[in-house]
Amino acid sequence: MENRKEISFKTLWSNLKDLFDGIKQVFKNKPFLKLCGATLLVFNGFQMVAAFSFYIIVFYMFNGDYGLAGTWPAWFSTITAVLTAFIVIPNYLCNG
Repeated sequence: MENRKEISFKTLWSNLKDLFDGIKQVFKNKPFLKLCGATLLVFNGFQMVAAFSFYIIVFYMFNGDYGLAGTWPAWFSTITAVLTAFIVIPNYLCNG
């Protein structure tokens, strides 16, 4: 553990300056920012529509019958996750 900065109240502002310089460097790395943005959008998108897609499958397609819906909600979630992981995100990162 060499070349580490000392952490104390005397070096607080110096360490904060180094932190913000590092953040500036991260924001210059466009592929990394695209990956972070895609991850954020995909994760939030899945969370926002997961319950809604279950509702649509059970109550719209199968008239509220959980038994008839069976494993359709699980298959829908699995297929959309696989498609997103192997088609949507790579396509976004390569062409965006």
